[in-house]
Amino acid sequence: MHISLDSALGRQRRLNSVGESVLQIAPNAAAAYSLRSLTGGSPKVVRVRRASDNGERDFTSAEINSGEMVSWVNRQVVAPLDIQELEADGRTGDFLIAKAAYALRSLGTRQATLAATGDTVARADGKFVAQVRRNVNGDLKSFTATEVTDGTLESFVNESFTSSLPLDVAGSAAAAYGLRNLSSSYSGNVVEVRRSSDDTTRDFTAAEITNGTLLAFVGTGGSDNGFVKTWYDQSGNSKDAVQPTPASQPKIVNAGSLVTGGIDFDGTDDIGLVTGSFSLTQTYSTFSVSHTDDASTSQGVWSTAASFDSTFNAAQLFRSDDGFSINSGATLTTAGTINYVADRNYLQTNVVNGGSSSIFVDGATGATGNMGATNPSGVLILGYYKSGSNIQNLDGAIKELIIYDSDQTSNRAALETNIAAANGVTLS
Repeated sequence: MHISLDSALGRQRRLNSVGESVLQIAPNAAAAYSLRSLTGGSPKVVRVRRASDNGERDFTSAEINSGEMVSWVNRQVVAPLDIQELEADGRTGDFLIAKAAYALRSLGTRQATLAATGDTVARADGKFVAQVRRNVNGDLKSFTATEVTDGTLESFVNESFTSSLPLDVAGSAAAAYGLRNLSSSYSGNVVEVRRSSDDTTRDFTAAEITNGTLLAFVGTGGSDNGFVKTWYDQSGNSKDAVQPTPASQPKIVNAGSLVTGGIDFDGTDDIGLVTGSFSLTQTYSTFSVSHTDDASTSQGVWSTAASFDSTFNAAQLFRSDDGFSINSGATLTTAGTINYVADRNYLQTNVVNGGSSSIFVDGATGATGNMGATNPSGVLILGYYKSGSNIQNLDGAIKELIIYDSDQTSNRAALETNIAAANGVTLS
């Protein structure tokens, strides 16, 4: 049996055993104070009060060694606007008054409560830190520091406008044509259709186009065709586009099936749907979904002229040499860097503002230019363009056309989002 030398000699145990703390070696101390552990564990060793706010906290020996205690003492817990002058008993003096204070966090309970002045989204007064404009429709809204961090701000900015109908986003259109309802309040007819079998005409709502009523009227036989006599204006301005001549009417049903691209013009004798008196100022915006069956020719999507047989004073074109264009009659703006191909829907946005113009194709900037001082006036013609003796019929289709007599730049993204989603266009 092994017996230690200390035991064999009858001596007391030595006090420097490796791995043992003081109170493990001699556990019966009457009192023991230190900033290190005397027990071998991690006991609380000190309670500290910091001068900045008179806050108190217990610390273990490990927290002292790790730097946590120093970090806590130096931590600024009193927000800047709540800091007081330093007195003998701590920071109990007058508040330090800031001349200006900006942050995306709360700078203190003394932060001012503000009115949401200028907000287009109404809300009660609050401790706002920022007012934000979202690009999709230009709405302004103020946010608190909490709303910046909890996702409220991001939700506002990223709100989807896919379901926001164009005339709900901006309701003051000069004219609006579609095969769907373009506002949540519209319940009227969208087209008047003539069937080829007996030349009978009938009005149809958007729902009757999608639920089969139109096809049932026209007939589903292989030679059954339906032609548009009237494309009704949904803006409330009664700018219905009409083609009374049967041989010149564009097609909506072909051989018993709906035309997929919208209202189809054949490029030859379908010489346009025409409104009555129509005029715009020098500042206007147009949104159209159209396509061409032939990418080798120049064709008119819409135009304005003194009368149907007159030379245009404004027009939107597919151009074989320059792609997409908007033309005032005096100046042509082309999107020559964006070409078009046949059998594809395109969303073209034109914004004309007091002589300058911008073209956007599928949401991307196509071109900017100068338009000249021209007021589009006379009549509006869909699917047709005339310049002197040069007539350019659309060999393709128009699915939607909305015209505003105003600059809709602030609403452009919101309008394009809905129009593109409804018509199968992928935005850039």
